[in-house]
Amino acid sequence: MKLINKIVDVLFLKNLKEIILSFFAIFLSILIVFYGTEFRIYSIDANKFYQWLLIILICTIFLIYFYKKDKFSIIERLFIFYFILCGICSFYYTIGIEWFLLSLIVLFLNLNKLSKNKNYLISSIIFNNIFILSIVIYSFYLVREIFFLADGYYGIITFGKNEKGVNIPRSSGLSRSLCYVFITLLSVYLSIIISKKNKLRNSTYALLFLPIIILIYKLESRGSLLCLIFSIYSLGNTYLILKIKFIKIIFINLIILFALLVSLNYISYREFNGLEILYQSSGRFESWIKAFTELPFLIFGYGLQADRNILNLNISNLYIYAYLSSGIFGLFVLLSHIIALIKYLLDILKYFYKIKKNFISLFIFNYCILIFSYFAFRGLVENSFAIVSLDLIIWLTLINSVVYLKNLYAIKESSR
Repeated sequence: MKLINKIVDVLFLKNLKEIILSFFAIFLSILIVFYGTEFRIYSIDANKFYQWLLIILICTIFLIYFYKKDKFSIIERLFIFYFILCGICSFYYTIGIEWFLLSLIVLFLNLNKLSKNKNYLISSIIFNNIFILSIVIYSFYLVREIFFLADGYYGIITFGKNEKGVNIPRSSGLSRSLCYVFITLLSVYLSIIISKKNKLRNSTYALLFLPIIILIYKLESRGSLLCLIFSIYSLGNTYLILKIKFIKIIFINLIILFALLVSLNYISYREFNGLEILYQSSGRFESWIKAFTELPFLIFGYGLQADRNILNLNISNLYIYAYLSSGIFGLFVLLSHIIALIKYLLDILKYFYKIKKNFISLFIFNYCILIFSYFAFRGLVENSFAIVSLDLIIWLTLINSVVYLKNLYAIKESSR
């Protein structure tokens, strides 16, 4: 009950304007993503042009009327610069221009002065979860006839349509979405456990995770499952760093990794057995090799959606996608953005003992570590946040979260 009162206090009893703005920012961002990926509306097509123009117009008016101007942090500047490089390449080759415009709108919808305020930030994370969970529920509703019958959903959902011919979202997308909901709930749960004394009573919250874990497992997306395990592993290491010496951490990690490698020999998942779970790429390795053998060295890239427009495939790797879209310069900028994020997280880590005294700050801290680990690792097997997508919207909440904690603790401390 105390937790519910705290969330209500943060969300609905203070700064209603911020709550409304965050709702519309997330809603419009997700609308842009799904109109693009599900309905293919963003193309230079006379029949679709006016719908596309209307969405851009609504978002632009929303931005101009509501948002305060503010200086961007180095993390935000580098990320925006990456997309600007993609945009320059898109305009040069006149391909992927619409994706650049929409990516820029999503960026500025979510990166603004208000987004670093506590109420705005928390409500945007909650609205993200509500909208994404709604998408998952709707997707499972489309396949309700096999929901309780199938042992695994991978093949059915990946290639299926419902009885009315509506395309069903890919299982990996649904799995990623459920992982995001799981990560948010886990961040809340860990914050409760750390901040409350009665750990036995609070452990009952863990039962909420059971149906989500079952669904993630049944969706049979290796990438999502491995990324989730890696994110939890990373958060565990973060807490180890705060508690014990570095030599002991290395020793513990070696034991964990050895145990995982041994246990993998006895595990089968989908069509993979043993270590195949890690090294069988489902065609990804072949796509990556094709990108480097069929194209010259790229100083500048071919713009957004370069893998589809130039190679006619999904490259399924954030870093190679960034290279194809914006060249070696763009890849360097994106890597600099990730390194800057890591530096911010390390700075924040110094203030953990102050952070853990505040429930909301502790929740945001756990959220940052889990989301960063999940999507940075996911970038090895998916294009992820380098393209306008749900991953991008979630990544933007991470950027806002990291900047919020940095402003709240590190900058205040240095100004004393």
